[in-house]
Amino acid sequence: AIVGFYLYKLDGVGVLGPDEPRYLAIGRAMAQSGDWITPRLWGAAWFEKPPLLYWMTAAGTALGLNPELSGRLPVVLLSLAFLAAMFMLLRREFGAQAAAVSVALLATCTAWVAYSDFALTDLPLAVCFSLAVFLALPLVGSPAGAGSVSLRLTAIGVCLGLAMLATGLVPLALAFPGIWF
Repeated sequence: AIVGFYLYKLDGVGVLGPDEPRYLAIGRAMAQSGDWITPRLWGAAWFEKPPLLYWMTAAGTALGLNPELSGRLPVVLLSLAFLAAMFMLLRREFGAQAAAVSVALLATCTAWVAYSDFALTDLPLAVCFSLAVFLALPLVGSPAGAGSVSLRLTAIGVCLGLAMLATGLVPLALAFPGIWF
């Protein structure tokens, strides 16, 4: 039911605001030109944001999705995948009931639903950074019970790297206290 709610009329409204049309145009240009390195907005190089959302939109365009869905569907799928991963990680750490309540609260939060439905950089940042935090939870309590620490640290690094590809250096600033202590 929740999947249907998130996917319902994803392209029922045209692109909104100043950012979504720009991000979608850049992603479409990447797919059409085949240049997945240099983001271009109406033919000119555009380095305002890191490329994760552009790549997601380009992938949607390459799959033949319409202009709205090409950027929105990858974001909503990322959101849904995160909710599933969040449940699994929290269940292992705190139990099934706490995990279910936590996921239900986030999945029904108005802001989470709204940002899941638009091609903006905010949700990829939130997903990647939050996943890094959830992966780090077992290391805080008892590193010995966290399984392979090097594998977990690698996964945390990948998540932080993807978060940086979503918005820049913000995830490093947010992670700094955790790394410091």
